[in-house]
Amino acid sequence: DRAMPRSSTRSSSSRSRSPRKSRRDSRDRRDKKDKREEKREKRSRSRSRSSSRPKGARATAKPPPKSPPPVNRATIIEGVEKRGGVKTHRAEIMLALPNGRRLAVRGPSRKDKRDAEEDGDKLEDAQDKGGVEEVRKVQRGLVNGMITRD
Repeated sequence: DRAMPRSSTRSSSSRSRSPRKSRRDSRDRRDKKDKREEKREKRSRSRSRSSSRPKGARATAKPPPKSPPPVNRATIIEGVEKRGGVKTHRAEIMLALPNGRRLAVRGPSRKDKRDAEEDGDKLEDAQDKGGVEEVRKVQRGLVNGMITRD
């Protein structure tokens, strides 16, 4: 009684899969590939790298920016629209920092333009007195309602 090798004991019908790939398998792969491509197209452009422009190509010229607001002087800008479409105004002062950058400090949104102008005057006075630190202190007071309008 000799033991027969395992390979000879198996019949060819017991194989789980034929060595040749079926047409159905290749169709399934194509379908999966198509689905992946559809997903890729649906994604926003920001997630994928754009290959539409070759490396080193320059973007088209942008229009020149608006003239920057005056430094250390308050200007009145439009504020956020309140409920019911009520327009508001804000005071904004552009400060020049020691490192060469600029900092925009804005007051609270006001329904009345005169109130925003008064806020701007207070911010300008603070700039003249104590610089950036004083302007930020006045701004916090205006926004938190601690400094009342005269």
